[in-house]
Amino acid sequence: MATTDRSDTTNAPTSTAVNAASNGGAPATGAKQHVKAKAAALALFTLAIVLLGCGAFAFLSAPAEANKTTAAVIPAFSALVMVLLGVWVSKAAASDAARTRVLTAGGIALVFALLFAVPTMGRIGAMRNYPAAQQEWSEQLAAGKVQDTNEVKRAFFRERKAAWYDQSFLVRTLGLMLGATGALGIWLLVSGLRMPK
Repeated sequence: MATTDRSDTTNAPTSTAVNAASNGGAPATGAKQHVKAKAAALALFTLAIVLLGCGAFAFLSAPAEANKTTAAVIPAFSALVMVLLGVWVSKAAASDAARTRVLTAGGIALVFALLFAVPTMGRIGAMRNYPAAQQEWSEQLAAGKVQDTNEVKRAFFRERKAAWYDQSFLVRTLGLMLGATGALGIWLLVSGLRMPK
């Protein structure tokens, strides 16, 4: 009477489990990487919306003396860069390049944060000196000691190390852009470092 060799079918589940363990749970790892990369892309898109909001605030809040176009263009350009980075990261979400792209996006976000920090720090002192300089300007203007022209006004405020118009709107805008891009940049770097190589 013929006997059936059941060794192959008996060992099949064990072999499959061993192979899955030896691969380190590759499918699960890949899924986590995909989710993290997609989350990073979504965060970049969200940052772009925040930057556009900053640009709108700056444009609407800027006084007549300010350059409203510049106040809106810089946030808009920054938002465009973040959108492009988000698309770039999203396209590689399922590939081995996802980790590198997330880290790169984080580094670029921190560079933008640094670029926002420089003018922010430079304008804080001038903004604080503005109220006193503005009061003095108004008094001298009322007394007829100065001419009411932009050239004279700029020189007057420059001597007092003050902005020649209220720049608090600009400092608030740059400060928010600095905080948002800096926080996202750090989060992207930490998230990228935690992704499998």
